[in-house]
Amino acid sequence: MVLKAVKGNAAFQPSPNPKGAFKKSLALAEAILVLATVKISAQDSGWQPVQDSTGKTLYKLERGWLTVILDDTLIRAKANECVEMVLQVNENLPENRNIRWLEIEGSHKQDSSGVIRYFEMMYDTTNRKIIASGDLFRDSMLYKAGIIHESAHAKFRGLPDSGRGLLAGLYKKMMKKAGLEPYLPYNKFALLSAWGIADNDSLIKIFDESNYFSRLPREAGHPFDNENELFASASVVLKYAPKQFLKNLEKLKVESAEKYELAREIARAVLLEWNDSRLFSAKLHKKLGLQHLMEKNY
Repeated sequence: MVLKAVKGNAAFQPSPNPKGAFKKSLALAEAILVLATVKISAQDSGWQPVQDSTGKTLYKLERGWLTVILDDTLIRAKANECVEMVLQVNENLPENRNIRWLEIEGSHKQDSSGVIRYFEMMYDTTNRKIIASGDLFRDSMLYKAGIIHESAHAKFRGLPDSGRGLLAGLYKKMMKKAGLEPYLPYNKFALLSAWGIADNDSLIKIFDESNYFSRLPREAGHPFDNENELFASASVVLKYAPKQFLKNLEKLKVESAEKYELAREIARAVLLEWNDSRLFSAKLHKKLGLQHLMEKNY
């Protein structure tokens, strides 16, 4: 007897044509097996087992200038997605500034003080390396936002002096509008004070990715730190929340014409420095008067 599922019911009933149903089931199973094999092969393609200094088995992938190290095969599909994102960013960077390493650790770890870091992502400037660790792969927005944020740091360091100077000037104007001193010392008192103001300041808030995605922790975005962090946080917002950003921009226009113009100027500067319409939505470019970038990139 061949059993088949009854839609909307957990019960099973006999099939009126057991032989035909069996052939269909067998064909379907074979098709699923082929698709699964192809998917697994695509995920495994290029990954080679290597051992670190402790004898632990890791997996290495080399794509052009980029070398990727992974410690957990269960997240290989998501790791592949991160690799593609970094490769796209590298197309925007000169050879002496592109990202050379991506290290992904699938499990959470303790830092030097014993605190468990459930997820963490950072950009190592010296080695041009993005390091991702922890349970960030439990949620796609965590690693997508993190990859773009850290890649933006690499992009920022590759900008000409004119680009960094422009962003520095806009950052200082933003901080002045918010009533904050620029380049606050990095300690918890200044940080907590800045976050408290930033949480209530509409101009800073519009470029803080943690205000767009509830799944991101509060400390994911800190555009008040410096122009580099402003560029990184704004890149995430413009990449993954363009519709909400434009809505917030219109609200800002009602609140303050000066804040609106400054926010618009910052967003335009970020897009102009990236100079890649493939990374950001066409509607966003049009709304900010940057159609020429779309024509150039396509």
